[in-house]
This record gives sequence, C-alpha cells and structure tokens, in this order.
Amino acid sequence: MDSAEAAACLQRIPRGDEEAARALFHFLYPLVARLVRSHLPQRTSEEDLCQIAMVKIFSSATQFSGKVPIEHWVSRIVINTCLNQIRAEKVRKELRMSDLGEAEAEIVEKLSSSTEALDASDAASARAFADAYSSSSSATPFDSMRSWDTGCENHRSTVRFIKE
Repeated sequence: MDSAEAAACLQRIPRGDEEAARALFHFLYPLVARLVRSHLPQRTSEEDLCQIAMVKIFSSATQFSGKVPIEHWVSRIVINTCLNQIRAEKVRKELRMSDLGEAEAEIVEKLSSSTEALDASDAASARAFADAYSSSSSATPFDSMRSWDTGCENHRSTVRFIKE
C-alpha cells in the first residue's frame, strides 16, 4: 500500500468500511510505533500509547484534507498524543519506596496500612512529606502504584509510591 491508497482508505473509514480500516491499520502501525518509541513518556507503555494514537487517527479521519501526505498528518497526531501524555505525567509524580529515607518510608507505611485518622503529629509529618515530594521535579516510572493523601482537612496532597 502506498500513500495514495492509504489516503483513500482513510476516506472510506467514516462510511464504516472495516476492510479499509484494517488495511490502513496494518499500513500505519509501524510508523505509529516508531514515533511512539521515539517520544515515549516514562510511565506509559508503548502499546497503550499506540492504541490511543490509532484511535485518534481513526476518529479524526474526516479531518484529513489530503493537502499533505498521510504520513505527515499521522505523525502530527502521534507526536501530539505523546507530548500530551508527557505533560499529563509531569502533573502526577511517582517515587520509589527504595528512594525514601527510613523516616519517610515509615510515614508512607503508616499511611498506607492504616484506615484510621492520623494524630496531629503524624498529620503534620505527612503534610510536610507530601509537600516536599509533590514539589519535587523528579519523577520515576513504575509498573504499579500506591496512592495516599495527607488526610488533613485544610490540605490535600496526593503522592504515588511503588511498594517494592
């Protein structure tokens, strides 16, 4: 399949042509995967981001004007999808439990294992800890996470941790 045939398939997708969608998917997937790998955010899997990008491509099929090659149009969608994911990941930081000091790890353990309200001393420690890590600029990728918040009425900070 060449670019002209791919553009023709893209035009048939809004009309429900499943064969065109299948052919276009097989034509575009190597390009999408290559672009995702080169712009991959830290915490998102390649397959997930490829799937998100392909859904955006297929749902935007009516917006393709044909003024540029289909590969260029697809590239912009994929790169913008990756950049949006990178921005989203910067908003919510993650840290490894092994990166924490002994006192910090104890706070996280206490918060994650307890369903009871914190006493004033623990709440103040948790608030200071969450503030320190929520303003940190470093983020580390994880496969699974544990979230907690400080539990204080006037202050809510959420930090995600992985238990190793």
